[in-house]
Amino acid sequence: MYLIEKLNSIKFIMECTRYVYGIYYDGEIVYTGSTNNMKKRWKHYRRDHINTESRSYDMKICELMREKGFDNFSHEIIETFHDITKQDLTQYEGMWQQTFTELGFNLLNKLGAGNGRSCDLNSITYHNKKARERERISCDLCGAIFSRGAIRRHQKRSNCLNNRKVLSS
Repeated sequence: MYLIEKLNSIKFIMECTRYVYGIYYDGEIVYTGSTNNMKKRWKHYRRDHINTESRSYDMKICELMREKGFDNFSHEIIETFHDITKQDLTQYEGMWQQTFTELGFNLLNKLGAGNGRSCDLNSITYHNKKARERERISCDLCGAIFSRGAIRRHQKRSNCLNNRKVLSS
């Protein structure tokens, strides 16, 4: 019984471990990020830098990887955290970005981490956006009532009575 409890506690610790990492090119840091699984994240970089369908394809780091060759890049864990939320992790990543910038490194990160612009789930902006999406409004084309977040989808599909009239004409 003790062994099972010990294994479960180790599993819990492993699941809560998060990392701030750096990507290096020619011995200098060019990008910082955060993850809870560095092996998986590095595989994503390998796949995404050449996959034109990937959302990450246009990231500056992926462009540089295509230009200079993926094998010329390396990664290193800068700091390891246990029992930390993702939101707190982005704060630490932001501190590392600021430190590297102050040291004169030109990071390719599009947004500074931890500055409130990246997935701050407790921000007023986030809650206002969610409330606005849930607000009920009527369709200008057919009068049906939908949430503001679903109205465009409704109007593009054939559900909208006005679209049915246009399609049948």
